Amino acid sequence: MTAIMHWLDKRELQEAEAKADKWTNQAPDAAVQAKTARKKGEKMVKNFAKEMFTQAGMRVFVLGSWKDEKGGLLTSGFDFNEQLGKGSSFMKGKDWQAILPIWEEFIGDAFDHDQDQDATLLGGTRRVPKPYHEFKLDRSGSPMLPEMDDLSLKTKKAMIRSFLTIHYRTCCGKPKVPVPWSDIMKGQSRFISSTYLPDDTKILEPSKMLRTDANAILDFWWDRQETQVGPTFKFKVWMDERGRMHSPVAKDESDCDADDESTSARPTRKPSATQHHH
Repeated sequence: MTAIMHWLDKRELQEAEAKADKWTNQAPDAAVQAKTARKKGEKMVKNFAKEMFTQAGMRVFVLGSWKDEKGGLLTSGFDFNEQLGKGSSFMKGKDWQAILPIWEEFIGDAFDHDQDQDATLLGGTRRVPKPYHEFKLDRSGSPMLPEMDDLSLKTKKAMIRSFLTIHYRTCCGKPKVPVPWSDIMKGQSRFISSTYLPDDTKILEPSKMLRTDANAILDFWWDRQETQVGPTFKFKVWMDERGRMHSPVAKDESDCDADDESTSARPTRKPSATQHHH
């Protein structure tokens, strides 16, 4: 190779170097990536964790998501702390799955993924759920609830997740931001006026909702929608990445609550989600 390069002129040498860089940096196709993830992914993460501990004294826990050969999106935690020094296992000692809902909201958007809701965690690897359920939208762009007779709890949870996600994204004007479920659970009254929820109802991350709670919330929203007493639902505020609270970025003047302090503007159109057909 050295002998061949010796005979190349400057222009040819530059072209050869450019091709070499392209080949080095070009990612393999999706099928090869999926195969690599399945066969070598865990070992690659382990080598990374070992290198970080050995060279930098750093302990790491890795949450990774990838697509398999069939296009399904998988998520798994990788924890090798127990095998490094005198460390203990993060995954065995802590409820690491508590961060999955937020991660899956993010990774579903990152992969533009569309899959079934309420996935099951098997052996540490989880098939990532579909984050949304699609609704028809009214003239203002708000989601309209369909008739809900004979719907499964799984579908109702998907509807609640999507319904709140659409409204939250409208409130903050950001089309891909996840709903801050944990912050809402800690301080529900800061985010949502009691006008838009049944009495004594606490909003949970939808996958944790009981059937009675899901039914009560959806029935309440359905009644508001059908009687047209005002907006079916809306958020009072949204939270930025630093934890600061902000008034809605776009609102209709007739859509203001007495306890809202935001200025009025026309609502932006909600992002769409995956549809349930009747």
